[in-house]
Amino acid sequence: MGENCITSLGQIVKGYQAGKVLLVTDKVLRELNVLEPAILSLELAGIAYDIFDDVEPNPTIKNVEDGIMMAKKGGFDLVVGVGGGSPLDVAKGIALMATNPGQVNDYLGMFLPVQNKPRPIILVPTTAGTGSELSFAAVFSDHVAQKKTQIYNYEIVPLVAIIDPIMMMGCPSKLTAA
Repeated sequence: MGENCITSLGQIVKGYQAGKVLLVTDKVLRELNVLEPAILSLELAGIAYDIFDDVEPNPTIKNVEDGIMMAKKGGFDLVVGVGGGSPLDVAKGIALMATNPGQVNDYLGMFLPVQNKPRPIILVPTTAGTGSELSFAAVFSDHVAQKKTQIYNYEIVPLVAIIDPIMMMGCPSKLTAA
């Protein structure tokens, strides 16, 4: 926690012996170059990465499944979520499902058994208030049932949360103030 602590991301990832990382975010943050400090830190540490930036506001289960497909094809060792609650929750869902059988729907609910440990998770919030970077919950929208659904599971608690106020400053001023 602290100003510019995002620069430690690459070394933290290296400490977990991850060779390839999936960065999970949304298109707006990518266009605003909010990811740049995280990307630079990974590059300086020699960590390969790819970016899944298709996270939607109030992400759907389908949105998570798209990220899962990318994660399974990419052979990622670790998942880094950068953003507000939506990218952070999607990162958790991707990390869980990258190593487990079935569908996201199979894990919706309270502390259901998980066959395999998820990919390690590091979360970097760009907004304050959701608390997703420290929680055991991931919230998704189910448009078919027209309700919010959740995974509650201690297995999706991130290994590390990097709380850097600099990461919030690239966001629109109203969002940063909130």
